[in-house]
Amino acid sequence: MNTNLVLENQQIRQDTQLKTLSQYLQQHPQWCQKRLELAELLYSRGRWQQAIEEYYRVLEWQPQLLEARLQLAKILHQLGRESEAIEIYLSALPLSPNIATLHLVTGWVETCRRRPQRAAKKFESAASLEPENVTHWHALGQVYLEKKSPFAALRAFDKALAINPDDIVALGNSYDALLAVGNFREGLRRLKQALNLAPYDFLSLKRMVDHRCHQRLVFGKEEQETQELMQTAMQLAPDNVDAYHSLALHHLARGEWARGVAVIQRFALLHPDNSKSWYYYAQCLYQTGNAKGAAEALLQAYTIYHNHPDIYLALCEIFPDAGRLNQLEPLIEDMLERFPECWSIWARVGQLLVENFQAKERGCCVSAKGPQLQPELAEAWFRHGRVLALAGRYGKALEALEEGWQRLPSQGGYLSSVPAAMWLGEIYQELEDHTTSQHWWTEATQRATELREFNPAIADYWQGKALEVLGNVAGAQQAYRSALRQQLFHPHNGKIKLALARLKCA
Repeated sequence: MNTNLVLENQQIRQDTQLKTLSQYLQQHPQWCQKRLELAELLYSRGRWQQAIEEYYRVLEWQPQLLEARLQLAKILHQLGRESEAIEIYLSALPLSPNIATLHLVTGWVETCRRRPQRAAKKFESAASLEPENVTHWHALGQVYLEKKSPFAALRAFDKALAINPDDIVALGNSYDALLAVGNFREGLRRLKQALNLAPYDFLSLKRMVDHRCHQRLVFGKEEQETQELMQTAMQLAPDNVDAYHSLALHHLARGEWARGVAVIQRFALLHPDNSKSWYYYAQCLYQTGNAKGAAEALLQAYTIYHNHPDIYLALCEIFPDAGRLNQLEPLIEDMLERFPECWSIWARVGQLLVENFQAKERGCCVSAKGPQLQPELAEAWFRHGRVLALAGRYGKALEALEEGWQRLPSQGGYLSSVPAAMWLGEIYQELEDHTTSQHWWTEATQRATELREFNPAIADYWQGKALEVLGNVAGAQQAYRSALRQQLFHPHNGKIKLALARLKCA
């Protein structure tokens, strides 16, 4: 795919329907229904700024259109333009036809104000008044996804699916929630169902491309299907950063690292005010081992828009590797105050305090908030247990890790349980219980085999680590080399190279 050509010609590649609507509105500029169709089509194609302009024109002529106001506010919120979104949502309140809609719109206002718990209560009130209205369940599930509460999100999306099993929005969004709880098989089943129902749904296409890239289905016959999905997504949304992120990830998974970085870099340079493009650029730079470049790109994203937990989580991961702890330290309290209901922020900050700032007491207290916020989530317990182990509190670490183990789903959970099994083995080794440590490392090898179905590169990394500590040098070398062949990203690939050198000298 010639990505430079795609970028340079994105303004002139319009399908027949777009051209027809545009030409019609040149002759009949006051025809609001047609302009509304144009706005909806532009949004579906990923041309969000143009869609915003058309929605504003619609509202100039028909200010009473509630759905147009809500869709405009939604796009503004998705672009991080919260103050504008809030203004539009507030202007929609007097137009609300009933109390349920009033709760719904107020909930969206609270979402823009980064008060997810208040938003969730409003959405719950709306859903209780109109339990058959899937819009309320969509909104509730989405706010729970944003606050990293996957089980609550899943329950909301399942409510929508009980009303309509072919609900595209609920199927796609529940894929994200299912991945977060470790059930990637059910997530993939729902994603395939969504694509079967709506083969041109952009978000479903992006999710499927990314999923296949993680599976490394990017060579041979499998690559043809991945390419077709990728090309369809690009045609639907030629100026949407999410499409270019998927394209970059596709190149990285194929080992075309320079091309992958160049794709998203060029998009970021062409859209310098798009925070998400700089965030994705930072991720790609970091995945390919350029931590310093990633830190610079992430700072750009942070400067443009820093009211999202993923920006801070990336700061915690990238800045220590880039040698910029002094810039990260002042942000620690800010992120805890800004996202008090996000368990992963508390877990990541706790680990940061223990590993990088030698604040063991504070770090353990901070990470303990994670399982308090998400007691159902195995990973929240695992991450807290890891922090306790890093602080040398092995007894408490075992309690947390074993609690998490009890909360794993009956099927799946491999992405979080494989490292957890490794950590349990390491703790028992420190406690000189060699039999139990061997048991957990063996468990890690077995679960890593299951993980290969979702992400073979990271599965082989953990497989190699487990086999190495079990004394299987040949098996460890084979697994490590397999991970490298499958383009394992930084920082794990560097660790593997060190391990292979160590094993060669052994």
